[in-house]
Amino acid sequence: MNIFHSFVSSYTSILTGAIVIETVIIVILVFRYVQLYSHLKRAEKFASDSARAAALAVPGGIDSEVVMKLLKNGKPVTLDTVFEAMEQQERLQQNQ
Repeated sequence: MNIFHSFVSSYTSILTGAIVIETVIIVILVFRYVQLYSHLKRAEKFASDSARAAALAVPGGIDSEVVMKLLKNGKPVTLDTVFEAMEQQERLQQNQ
């Protein structure tokens, strides 16, 4: 009985230690996730602001709302995609 008690006691302490270590790791990872998420939201805001400023810098060239829609949809904002989206928007406006 003494051997069984020491066996259970040693594995219980090992499991308790593993749980404590895993809890600390989880807390660190959650904290890091929150930090990175806030950085991501901030970067998205800056990207949005810079895309809008770039679109407004060329009067009559690029529609800033089209650029914003592309950014929100996660599509790449290249000249080709912007002009394609602008053409689609013009076609829709002409059909209405």
